[in-house]
Amino acid sequence: MEDILIEEDVSDLKRSDRKNRYIDYFSRMVFEGMVLILLTLFLGYYILLGYFLALIIFLPLPIPRVPDHYEITPKHIVLNKDKQFRVKRSYRLETGNKHVSIYSMHREILRLYSEDPKKIAETLHEIMGKG
Repeated sequence: MEDILIEEDVSDLKRSDRKNRYIDYFSRMVFEGMVLILLTLFLGYYILLGYFLALIIFLPLPIPRVPDHYEITPKHIVLNKDKQFRVKRSYRLETGNKHVSIYSMHREILRLYSEDPKKIAETLHEIMGKG
C-alpha cells in the first residue's frame, strides 16, 4: 500500500462549479464550430479533414475528467478510488481559484478541485520532479 500524500472528497466543490464548467465547455464548442464554418466557407470542404486532425491533436477536449474523490500518492493520482492517473513530467499545471488543471499539450485532461489548490499544485510539482 502506497503512502497517501493528499486525500480529498470534493463533490460539493465540483457541484457548486458545475454551471461555470458547462458554460466554459459549451462556449468552447460553439467557438470551434464557428471557426469550422468560417474555414469551410473560405477554403472549401478540404479544410474539414485538416480540422478534424487538428481537433484530435491540438484542440482541447471539450470535457476533462473531474473526479469527486481523489488521492495523491508519490507515483500517481487515484481517481474516485479505482482509476489510477499517472502524472507525467511533460504535463503542465494551472492553478485556479478552487482547482488545479492538468494539461497535456494544449488539452485540459484533468481538473482537481480543492479548498487549497496551491498545496495540490506544489505536491504535484514534487511528484513530477519539477519542485
